[in-house]
Parts: sequence; structure tokens; C-alpha cells
Amino acid sequence: MQKNARKLLVAVVFVAMLAVVLVHGKNADAVLRDIREGQTAFLAVAIALQVCKYVCQGMAYRGSFAAVGSRMRFGEGFKLVFETFFVDTIAPSMNVSGEALVVEQATKRGDSTGAATAGALLMQAAVNAGFVVIMVAGFAVLAATVGLQPGIIALGLAAVVTVGGMVAAMAVAAVRPKLVLKLAAPFVKAADKLAARFRKGPFDTSVAGAVNSYASAAVLVKSHRAQALLAVLWCALGSACELGCFASVCLAFNIHVPAVWVCGYVVATLAAMVSIVPQGVGIVEAASVVVFTLFGVHQATGLTAIAVYRAFVFWLPFLAGALVMGASKLHGKREAERTRK
Repeated sequence: MQKNARKLLVAVVFVAMLAVVLVHGKNADAVLRDIREGQTAFLAVAIALQVCKYVCQGMAYRGSFAAVGSRMRFGEGFKLVFETFFVDTIAPSMNVSGEALVVEQATKRGDSTGAATAGALLMQAAVNAGFVVIMVAGFAVLAATVGLQPGIIALGLAAVVTVGGMVAAMAVAAVRPKLVLKLAAPFVKAADKLAARFRKGPFDTSVAGAVNSYASAAVLVKSHRAQALLAVLWCALGSACELGCFASVCLAFNIHVPAVWVCGYVVATLAAMVSIVPQGVGIVEAASVVVFTLFGVHQATGLTAIAVYRAFVFWLPFLAGALVMGASKLHGKREAERTRK
């Protein structure tokens, strides 16, 4: 945990240094002019859309657990959105920490370990699938309206292959677990050899466990496919709201290019997903500034826009998660004291 906190601190310092380098002198004047002349009402719209995204994810949790024959109230799912975000930030492990929290709370509620694990895994798959749907839809709209340049096409294909590959791997693992283990065996062996040099544990057991978990989840989902589809649709709607949040922030700073909205959102989201730094702090900002610059947006304006966007999609849920986790622990202590009495 201390190492992760150190990484997060270094990333924050990097963002601050990037801001100092890009926003100085005339650049600072340009940013202030954009803020004065921009339609700041769009920032209120951006916040509202991002909150709608969290509401959609809360509903997706409800659908994911309904798909495995369990029940989860919306309030509980909404709370899990922030709790898992906070846990995955302070203990990043490819969302394993957040899934473990979901399973723990579901089992406390009375669900079996198998159903709880299946619900958590389905939610993760739904989030990725929903993002793919909106990403493809966004590029399709660009192609039909303003056209796609070769660079945008390459970015879109890379993004679809990356996230689509993750979703496909989850789906195949659920249907043909033995095939996935067979195909993954050479890569797992190579990863084990590399991990041994850094005194890390082997991955073969964890990979086999993950694949078997998806296979078990598939068995439970078969009789509730409509609920599983509903979870994916809720996640897709949530991603659409987040794309709207990004576009609204861009509009607030007079960035009126639809291609920037779609490409910037895709790059920012992918950077957060694959970064080794917690939630991509620093990496997202740097990558997004590059995208803005490629489309002719002033560097300082681009950095200001992405900093505001990250305040809504990172710092807001992170702080909310910290408050929710703290309140839950306090409530747990009070319940324990009442039980003792």
C-alpha cells in the first residue's frame, strides 16, 4: 500500500510539473482568456453527466447480481461504485481488489461465494463491454459526419482491439475455459520466468482460478441472460454519459472539435485502464495533452481541460469513496459495540 501511495504522489507531482511547464507566461494568459470566454455552464452539465454515469453503474451492479440469481439494492450498488474505485486506487491490482470487496460485501449479505464472485466478474465484463459499445458508436458517428483521418482510424482500431480483446477473452474463458488455459500456457510460463527474476509469485494458479471463475459465472448467467444484457446496457449508457462529460468540459474551454471529444475520451479512458500508475494519474494527463496538441488545441488549454475533467472522473469518486469507506467502517464499529452490549 505504501508503494502505491508513493506512486500516486509521484504522479501528482508529475502533473503539477507538467502544468508549470505548459502554463506559464503567455500560456497562462491564454488559459485565463479561455476560462473567461468559455461557457462555464457546461461544467455544471459535465458534473451532472458524470453523476449520471455513477447512477448507471449502480444499476449495472443490480443487473449483474440479478443475472446470477441474487439481489442487490440500488443504494448498495451505488455505494460500491465509489468504494471499489477507492480500493482499486490505493491497492491497484487490475481491479482484483475492488472485486474482492464486492464479493466480501455480497457474502455478508447472504450470497454464496460462487454467486458473489460471478456477479463481481460479470460487472467487470459489463463495464468493458459497455465502453467498447460507446467507443465503436463514437467512431461510427465521426465516420458518418466529418469523416475519419488515417490517424484516427489507427487509434480507433487499436482501442477496439485492446478493450475488445479483453472482453473477448472474458467471454471465451466463460464458454471454453480449457481452450483459454491451453492458449495462455506459453504466455503464463514466460510471465512466471520474468516474475521469478523480481521475486514475484507464479501466475499460473491465479490465471487458472480466474478462468474457472468465469466458467462458473457463465453457468449461473445462462438462465438470466436478459439481466446480463441489461447490465451491459447500463454500463454502455454510463460510458455515454462520461463521453458527454468529456465533451462538455471541452466545450467549456472552447474546444469545439467532435473528433477531439471522441479521441480524447478514448485515450484518457484507455490510459487509465492500462497504466501501472493508480488510475493513470499523470499518464492520462500527458497522453491527453498529446491528443489535444495533435488536433491543434493549445497545450495550456488542453492541460486545463483534462485537469478539470480528471477532477470530475478521478478526484470526485476517489474522495467520495474515501468518505463512504470511512462511514462504513464507523457504522461497522457501532454495530459491533451494540452487539457486545
